[in-house]
Amino acid sequence: MAAPGKESGGENGGGLAHNVIEFGRLLRRAGLPVGPAEMLAAAEALTRIDIGNKEEVRAALAATLIHRREHRDLFDYAFGLFWRDAAGTRFAQAMAMLEARKPLEP
Repeated sequence: MAAPGKESGGENGGGLAHNVIEFGRLLRRAGLPVGPAEMLAAAEALTRIDIGNKEEVRAALAATLIHRREHRDLFDYAFGLFWRDAAGTRFAQAMAMLEARKPLEP
């Protein structure tokens, strides 16, 4: 397992950075107020933890990407869907599931 922060650059870091950006987009599309400041904070937080530990990643991203208690359930649901495996279809599946849970706008 790599030391904390070691995968923020180089061959694995690009994939991680891309996935964090896509996860932020997913949260934003689901209605959470995730902007550039939160994304920068999330990226910084991930350099300070063991990114091989899924619960540390969840905690770091939650601490930086959500600000209201009522957003936690949606964050946890999206996290579970998005980060469950490395398959290329995970983003599409997460989007479909979140769209199905989203109330229709009048």
